[in-house]
Amino acid sequence: MANVQRQIIEFLQEGISDSSPIHCLLFAIYYTAVVALTTEECKKALGCDRPTSLQSYRKSIETALAQADYQKSTDITVLQAFTLYTVCGRFDAQGPDSKSLTRVAITIAFENGLNDENSNSNIAPFEAEMRRRLWWQIFILDVRMAEDDRSEPLILESRFHNKFPSNLSDTDLDPDMSCIPKNHPAKSEMLFSLVRLEVSYFTRLVSFSDQFTERNSYPTMSTSEKCEAIDRFKERMERENLSHCDMSIPLDFVTAESTRLILAKLRLAVSKPRNRESQHVLIQDSFRENCVEILERTKAMRLHERGNLWLWLFQTYIEWDILTYLFISLSLSPLGHMADVALAAAEDIYQYWNGMSDSRGCSRWTRIKEFHAQALVAREMAIANPSLFGILPNGTEPLEDCESMATGTHEAITSTTTQPGVSGPILSPEVCVSPLVGRPESSMEPEQRFAQMHGRQNTQTSEETSDIPSSGTACQWSKALFESYLEILDSEQEGAISWF
Repeated sequence: MANVQRQIIEFLQEGISDSSPIHCLLFAIYYTAVVALTTEECKKALGCDRPTSLQSYRKSIETALAQADYQKSTDITVLQAFTLYTVCGRFDAQGPDSKSLTRVAITIAFENGLNDENSNSNIAPFEAEMRRRLWWQIFILDVRMAEDDRSEPLILESRFHNKFPSNLSDTDLDPDMSCIPKNHPAKSEMLFSLVRLEVSYFTRLVSFSDQFTERNSYPTMSTSEKCEAIDRFKERMERENLSHCDMSIPLDFVTAESTRLILAKLRLAVSKPRNRESQHVLIQDSFRENCVEILERTKAMRLHERGNLWLWLFQTYIEWDILTYLFISLSLSPLGHMADVALAAAEDIYQYWNGMSDSRGCSRWTRIKEFHAQALVAREMAIANPSLFGILPNGTEPLEDCESMATGTHEAITSTTTQPGVSGPILSPEVCVSPLVGRPESSMEPEQRFAQMHGRQNTQTSEETSDIPSSGTACQWSKALFESYLEILDSEQEGAISWF
């Protein structure tokens, strides 16, 4: 929003009419400022609670937009205000329907020709750059909203023809300039926005349906090809953008870490199992490493106090889905080096959220607590009775040919005893037969507790335990447990990876 500061000062000094474009933008900025505040900060700065302040500024911005007749206005300042309101509304529990407003923003952008800069060659360089920046913010918003409600972006590749914004700071731009200066070779004030733009554009290539891919003439890729594409993209981003970040500067830290976090989550979204044919992925070391990276980067951002000014942009992201994946994974294969690393990371984040008041009474968190208990009991069982998890008496796992397992076929899943990329033993399906229904008493033996968790009697006769194999069948899976995973997958919000 180059030149906005000058416009705001003029507005405050001259008292322009309430229907002016800058009046809309000013209230959009006010609203954004309140959205960014915590409850305590809002009370201290404004003297009233956050919900009341948000309601007040929502009313003000909506009134200003209505007075400016925003749907028919050709002034891009009005559209800037409307877009800012729509974006920030995603972080306001009582805010507007951002999905519907995104459609409106896209429609207004098309009606004003923001989607095709080639058709506006007579526009002054400064205005052209402002229009370009605004278009790409709407583009990013479209991707974010599609992720939020697990739909697809509305903007088609064939419907826009715009260059990326210039890599220039606001001080490099002036309304009277005759041409746009050359891009900065490294970092400018636009780095954060440009990185978000590139990540959002790339997300369209790998994150949505084959139908969306076909409609936009993007290359169709397999899961492995998408993962390779993500890795290549990350390498390029590190080399061309993130390498210029100074991690001692708060915004640079947030830019770099959030980009790495989003790409890690994107890789997980692409590679995680979505059917029984690919369920073996759930216990592979690479899957666990991916989950651990997400947890660790999220924690690092949360603990970076100097970056709090920007962290509200990521508040929709919580680690609950990742905890669920890891606890289910650890219930199936609880031992091994990567299992130890994954459990330590998951336990740390679990204890953080378990102490938060927002988690208490939440049915989703209650389910996570159940999976957490199940993972701990499975680990105790593996230590107390290794044979249940396919561990030989000498502490090693039986090794058989698992080459076919890499294909994810049903035969491989039900016939082999180890899997490539898995560092620990796998729980036999006879033991893990249904989702956890309650934390068992800690005084019980591990097998008794696990039996109680799965609806069995606290004590078992030899006949009752005869169905538990002595050596385990390491590549078999609990149907009920994986069905629980699929239920979580169906209900989770992919938009939780989103950023502003």
